[in-house]
Amino acid sequence: MKKSLLIGLLLYSISTLQAQELFFHSGKNLTTYDFKDNINTIVKLQKGIGYNYEVGFFSASKKNKPLFYSVSGVINEYNATGSTTGAAMEWKTNYLGVKGAFYYKVLNGKAHNLALKVGFGAETIVYGRQKINFEQMNLVAQKEFSGIFAGPGVGLLYGYKINNDFALQLAYNFDKHFSLKNQSQEKLNFNNHSLNVGFSVNIH
Repeated sequence: MKKSLLIGLLLYSISTLQAQELFFHSGKNLTTYDFKDNINTIVKLQKGIGYNYEVGFFSASKKNKPLFYSVSGVINEYNATGSTTGAAMEWKTNYLGVKGAFYYKVLNGKAHNLALKVGFGAETIVYGRQKINFEQMNLVAQKEFSGIFAGPGVGLLYGYKINNDFALQLAYNFDKHFSLKNQSQEKLNFNNHSLNVGFSVNIH
C-alpha cells in the first residue's frame, strides 16, 4: 500500500510537470542513524556507505530565468554498523521513494551552470537485514524501520553542457528523514549525505 502510494504520487507529479529534461544520477551515500532502543538508550552506530539511484525530470525553464524544479524516483541504500550490549550489529537497508525539489541557478553560463537546491522526499523500506553477531533478522516488518520516512533536503547541482541536448552533472545532497508513523518504543531517524554523478537529456 505504501509503495503504491509513493508510485502513484510520482506518476501524478510527472503528469503535471512541463518536462524539459530527463535525468539519471547515481552515487554513494554516507548515512548516520539516530536510533534509540526499547529502553530509550541511544545505540552507538558508525556511519555506513551505500549506493543510490535517482531518475526523474527537470521542468522546462524560461530563458534567463534562474528557477526550475524536478520530480524523481529514488532507491537508497542506508547502511550502518555498531554495537549494543556488547554485540556487534550491522544494518543493510534499501528504501524506495519519491522526491521533489526547487533549484535556483547561481551560475548560468553557456556551458557551465550551478544551482542551489531545496526539496522534500518520502521513502519506505523494500529490503532490510539486521545482523547481530551471527544472527540475522528481516527488518522490513519491524515498526521502527517500516512506514513512511520523510523530510527536507538541500544540495548543489553542477552541470556541464556537451551540446544543446546532453549535459553531464555532479550533485551533492544532504537529506534528513523522520518516521511519520512509528509509535513503538524503538525510534529511528537518519541523516544522509550523497555525492552523485549523472547526465540529463533534453526531451523537448
